[in-house]
Amino acid sequence: MSAAVIEPEEAAVPATAANDLTGRDRMVSNVAASWAGHAVFIVAGFVMPRQIDRHIGQAGLGVWDFAWTAVNYFFLAQIGVGVSVNRYVARYRAAADTDGLCRMISSAVILQGCAACIVMLMTGASAWWLPSMFSYRLDGDVTTARWVIALLGTSVAVRMAVQGFSGVVTGCHRWDLHNLLNSGAYAVTVVTMIAALSFGGGLIGISVVYLAGTIVNEVARTVLAFHVCPELRVSVSRARYTEARALLAFGAKLSTIDVVKVVSSQLTNMLVLSQIGVETLAIYSRLGALIRHTENILSKFSLPLTPTASSLQGTGRDHEVRELLVGSTRFAAYLVWPILITFAVVGDDVLQVWMGPRYDPAMVLTLMAAASMFPISQQPIATILVGLNLHGRFGALNVVGAAAGFAASMVALGSFHWGLVGLAGVGLAVSNLASLWIAIDTCRRLSIPVREYFVRAYAGPLACMAPLAAALFAIGVAFDGRPVLTLAASAVLTVFVLAPVYWRFVLPADARATVTRRVAGWTAQLRLDTQPEA
Repeated sequence: MSAAVIEPEEAAVPATAANDLTGRDRMVSNVAASWAGHAVFIVAGFVMPRQIDRHIGQAGLGVWDFAWTAVNYFFLAQIGVGVSVNRYVARYRAAADTDGLCRMISSAVILQGCAACIVMLMTGASAWWLPSMFSYRLDGDVTTARWVIALLGTSVAVRMAVQGFSGVVTGCHRWDLHNLLNSGAYAVTVVTMIAALSFGGGLIGISVVYLAGTIVNEVARTVLAFHVCPELRVSVSRARYTEARALLAFGAKLSTIDVVKVVSSQLTNMLVLSQIGVETLAIYSRLGALIRHTENILSKFSLPLTPTASSLQGTGRDHEVRELLVGSTRFAAYLVWPILITFAVVGDDVLQVWMGPRYDPAMVLTLMAAASMFPISQQPIATILVGLNLHGRFGALNVVGAAAGFAASMVALGSFHWGLVGLAGVGLAVSNLASLWIAIDTCRRLSIPVREYFVRAYAGPLACMAPLAAALFAIGVAFDGRPVLTLAASAVLTVFVLAPVYWRFVLPADARATVTRRVAGWTAQLRLDTQPEA
């Protein structure tokens, strides 16, 4: 096996105990704040589709999904620059290089402004062309689709113009404030969107509300960036071609990862729309939303790993990077596998309770959840490789896997007419093969023994999940036809099966000690409060 290839891009900076800027001391609080904030998005993700279906209908929900499918491509215009800023913020702050920090952010702001202008041009073209292209599926909703694409595309441009300031906040390891702002603004936006639907605003009305909420959120984010990073100065004169070129070079490799996710997902949505119809797109989008919510829960844990890995690399602690990769992958499996197993075993009951029987195609969610278990648990690989600036080959492998997956999907839907079941089955095979390839390649590049990686990362989660899957299957059989009772029993069972195991084997010893100490303190205080006075 070759020697480790983790090489600092700059001279290693000695770490000090008094001023550790790697962000590991804030890791737990950042992740907890991220999950708390993301709860708003999860709730909204369940509420909004149901409200749109209720007020406008399944076809209207399909139009909403079609519009988002169109504008999600626009995020690719930034070429990964905005989302890569936090890595450079972490590196420059760890090196106490304020001038470099200001040059980099100034350069990023100019690049993002250019990207926002490109998005506005793409929005105008897409709003006119795409609804006409699919007019045979959209029926009488072509004009509505044009307005919704125009408004949502404008919101993407606004967000992209100030994306660099989001990287400043997260690069300073203030994921708590980042997620508090996002969740608070989105909660207000969703409540206003529901009110607009109730008063007959329709899809155009909620699109206007979404755009207004985005503008307010991004203005507040810019102010927050200067608050958490007081040394930050942004001006055209500080921008440098060398910094812009470094951002573009790094972002180009990073954007291949985003391109794979966005293009493969949105092309598949377009394929479903063209081959089956707009109402089926609404169904498929709801199934995909459940998987994305699970993936996003893990991303709140994985995203802080990018600046942390970058800081560790910059201070020459390569062994800690390897341990971070293995440990974070193991935790990722422990975190998301119970959710995905629940979707795989009793997912039909979830859909029945959430959206109703029209949105419950048999076996499709089961296959989609099974296809996602291994790939989603590898999310820490992507974020850590980004932090190490070693994500170029990772992106290339994802491109190959996505191309193969989409080609197989076209055959399944276009040639064999297998429907959503065939589409999900193809995804199960292709995504797991691609993920296995990526895991082996990453282990070799970072000098981690492949067998050791898989044993340390997955042996424990597999041992825990097997009995859980069997128990959930038994509950599904016992309460067949009673979805609410099935889900309630499944939730209780999951807690009783996993809580003791997670407490003993998953939760770190220091975290267990902290919880025990706080519970003991609360118990002692409660006893004092309940004692009768002498």
